[in-house]
Order: sequence, then structure tokens, then C-alpha cells
Amino acid sequence: AAAERAAAERAAAEAALFASLKRLEARVDRSERVRRANVMSAPLHFQATSSHKPTKDSWTQVWRDGCRRHSLTSGENGLPVCCPCRSGRETAPHRMDRRVAGAHIVFRDGEGTLHAGIIPVCDSCNKAELDIVWPCAAVTIMTVRLLGDGRTSTYTGALYPKDGTRRFERITQILTTPTSVSLTGPLADTPDRTPKTSEWKRDPDRYMWFMGSLLQGSVHRGGISDNSHVSRVVLFQGSM
Repeated sequence: AAAERAAAERAAAEAALFASLKRLEARVDRSERVRRANVMSAPLHFQATSSHKPTKDSWTQVWRDGCRRHSLTSGENGLPVCCPCRSGRETAPHRMDRRVAGAHIVFRDGEGTLHAGIIPVCDSCNKAELDIVWPCAAVTIMTVRLLGDGRTSTYTGALYPKDGTRRFERITQILTTPTSVSLTGPLADTPDRTPKTSEWKRDPDRYMWFMGSLLQGSVHRGGISDNSHVSRVVLFQGSM
């Protein structure tokens, strides 16, 4: 019963975040977006993100570089001392494990724009997709522009076909259904310019389905490439 309740709560959170984008896309007036979406959403934690890889050593290194001078980077190797995930009924954050993962999260900022970001968490907390409830800092790795914004969406790192070893050079087409998403584009570092298509199922690949669905409106003028995102640090106050 507890597992079913947790799954239902997560599904509701995903649906609410996705619906917020659809509602905002319908409003062309940016001032209206700001007025109605002036509260940052809580970070939504995703697993099954292996098709989105960092161009640096690891996603935790991406976070270190973004937060190098931030006060939360006071632990070993420049990572936080405590994990922001809720692992039980604790009344304070638990200490970070020796094995640390760069958790992929999705959130909406105060202007209604959706972002993906990285937050260091315990490897075990990441695998369990535990809720992120304690104060922490995220480094953005993707920004999803609204249809009326006029600017294209951007991401950092590299997107790979599900069964491939070469990254997409750019994404030229995204097709989504209620249960799957497919990305198409030429692969990098190969003379064969034939576009490759790769498909992910919504379950278990919720991250790729979610981000593909959001990026779909920005695939134009040659597609989305991975070299134009400017990362920024976003602070979360926590919900505990």
C-alpha cells in the first residue's frame, strides 16, 4: 500500500509539472507568465538517465565546477557533507555516503521556465529516486524554452541513442506518444550522415520521455545541439 501510494504521489507530481508547461505555453504575454508562475517548484528526481551523459568526468564534476565557490560545497572533494534526500523519518539531513551520484532533477523556476539540473546525493538514494527535501544547490544542465519565448531550448552534456556508443551531433526530430519518445539526428564523429532514430518507453525511461516531450517544440532551424547551454546555480530551500 505504501509503495502504491508513493507511486501515485510521484505520478501526480510529474503530471502537475508537465501540465504547468502546457498552461504557460498557451500564454504569449511573458508578464502574465511571471505573474502566475512566481513560485519555484520542488525538484523532481529522475532515474534511468544513462542516455544523457556528461562531457566531463562525471555529473558530480559538472556540479563541482558550477558550485566551486558555493558554501554548500564544504565536504570531501568539494561535494556537500549531507544528502538532501529523505531516506526515512529523519528530522535532519543524513550524512552523504562515500558513493555519491549526480542526481538528475527537473524543476520550474520563478518565471515558469523548466530546467533539468544536477544535485549530488547518495548513490543509494539516487537509485531509489528518493524525494529531495532538504536545502541544496543544483547546477542546470538543460533549459526548456516556452513556445512563445522565441529562444531555443538548450542542454549540456551529450544525448546518446539508447543502444549506441556515439552521441547525437544534434537532434533534428522528436516524436512523442503517451507511452514513448523517439529522437532522430546525425551521429557525431562519423562520416555516415544518415540520421539515426532511437526510442525510449515512458516506463522505465521517464527522464528521456519527459525531457523529449518538453524539447519537442524547440526542434527547428537545424535542431538542438549540445554546445549552447550556460549552466547556473539554483538554490532550493527544502520542504522539511
